[in-house]
Amino acid sequence: MQTIRSRFLTIICGVSLTLSMVFGALAVILVDHDETIIAARTLNGQAAHVYTTLNPIFIQSEDIVHYIGNTIEHEVKDPQELRDKAYRDRLEDKIRRSFYNAISGIDGVQGYYLHYNEDISGTPDGFWYARRNSRYDFTIQPITPVKAYGEKAVNRTNWYYRPLRTKQAQWLEPYINGNNGVRMITYVMPIFVKGQFVAVAGVDIDFNVLCDVVGAMKAYQDGYGFLFKDGQTVYFHPDGKGIEPDFNPDFMILQNGDLLQRSATEQKLIHYEYKGIPMALAFTTFRNGMKLAITAPADDLPGPGHYNRRRPGFDHPSCEGGRPHRPSFAGYQRSCPPPGPRGIRPASDLYRSR
Repeated sequence: MQTIRSRFLTIICGVSLTLSMVFGALAVILVDHDETIIAARTLNGQAAHVYTTLNPIFIQSEDIVHYIGNTIEHEVKDPQELRDKAYRDRLEDKIRRSFYNAISGIDGVQGYYLHYNEDISGTPDGFWYARRNSRYDFTIQPITPVKAYGEKAVNRTNWYYRPLRTKQAQWLEPYINGNNGVRMITYVMPIFVKGQFVAVAGVDIDFNVLCDVVGAMKAYQDGYGFLFKDGQTVYFHPDGKGIEPDFNPDFMILQNGDLLQRSATEQKLIHYEYKGIPMALAFTTFRNGMKLAITAPADDLPGPGHYNRRRPGFDHPSCEGGRPHRPSFAGYQRSCPPPGPRGIRPASDLYRSR
């Protein structure tokens, strides 16, 4: 028969062991929680850093186009004055200088233009300047006769007729320029004087510049950046290079998919599966509505909720001998897809401009 003392010692040992297990489990949970926060902060921080590098290009482009538009609205007292070629030339000289002085120092800007309403000018008139990249100066380009092509020739005149229809300045989605084959995005503004449409002014941003920066993004061991609009449209992805136009990345959202409706993930992560590999993603949104994402295999990230963490003997279908694979990409590229691929929309959706 056990003595009272031995029973008491047994109870004390049992309680101590139970408390040790509880506090040990709690410590693991707290550490894992901290690691999860660190992973979220790391990816969101990288997205925010690139955002601060690229987003000023969009903001400055908008400001310049609005400045040009406001200048024309102020200078032109009567839309009928634009029927005079000499008057248009004098106005163009002033606008051209202002445009060049404002735009030439912005990396990523590929071109700028002013195109008069051909019903007023009677002929295609205005200017369009473009350059190969920021190391080259702008050179004059042929003006597209939009009236001759008509509104139905979306592949050539959407940059003109779309803002005219909506009567507001706007960003156009990435498209391929029909003259130089450069993939770009455009901010364009319709200009009205006394309620009458007189011209459009716009700035083109070289999409390759954005892709170069985003394509160079790295996170943890196998993370990378890409550009998308929503769950249906991907503009740039490392796997898009060298793949047929119908590039359809199959993203299966696992957790926090509602964050896609926001402008940024902030301190959270979206979990999804791509090519059978669990991934974690953070994003922020540029001024033009395009989302900048940085993602990494969940195995690379610490903390719970990141599914399969790297640890000895861990067994998972994407591992061999407990060692995780690198995702099987078609080839990590730091340049844009060639004309054609633009995410999961078919190539027929791409239009050629000017």
